[in-house]
Amino acid sequence: MVPGDVSVQSAWDDPALASDPNVAIFGEQLQDTKAPPAISTWNEVSTAINDNLEKVTTGDTAPADGAKAMEDAATSIGTGQ
Repeated sequence: MVPGDVSVQSAWDDPALASDPNVAIFGEQLQDTKAPPAISTWNEVSTAINDNLEKVTTGDTAPADGAKAMEDAATSIGTGQ
């Protein structure tokens, strides 16, 4: 593990954090958050994913078609290696 990769867990015991419901939600999300992949093309891939997710969630694209478009875009963009 690299220093700095883990937040100071004891900070969540502070009453100022523990009593704030909005901060508590953020703390819950931090329990399973992951860093983005360390590939040079990640911004392009994530943009393609987000664009296709928007099309699916607005009903402009069927879920299966959106998933295929995401896969095709990610494959086309590549990992930059």
